[in-house]
Amino acid sequence: MLFVNQLLVWLAKAGKDGSIAQASKDLSPTNGQTLAPQDGTGYNAPATMTSPFIRKARLQEPTADKVRCLTCERRCNLSDGQTSWCRTRQNRDGTIHTLIYGAVSSLSCNPIEKKPLYHFYPGSVALTAGSLSCNFACPWLQNSSDPPSC
Repeated sequence: MLFVNQLLVWLAKAGKDGSIAQASKDLSPTNGQTLAPQDGTGYNAPATMTSPFIRKARLQEPTADKVRCLTCERRCNLSDGQTSWCRTRQNRDGTIHTLIYGAVSSLSCNPIEKKPLYHFYPGSVALTAGSLSCNFACPWLQNSSDPPSC
């Protein structure tokens, strides 16, 4: 519960002057890194855009001339500058970086019964945090017509 209170205090401070981006930079040790330019995979970030969400990814292994992402079962094999299928990982100079580290796209309190926890504090709530992207290719989704290749 302490983490939730700290998060709410941070959001309140950041929201007072409309500087959530500045508050994020203050919390991030990666302040000042930039996103790579277009690489043909559908990720169209400007080269000069700075982001506190870029960090070296942990789940990766080098291959002959590429780097393999080990985050999901797709096992994208990325050449330099290429972005992963989910558009959240990118090979930069032979090292995969996450482009969304710490980025929260949804935050909600849900009944504990919604989680796969058997008899864990019945009637209580759980804080649920979600991040950006997905590694599924559902044909009914709007972005499924042009999935990237990796």
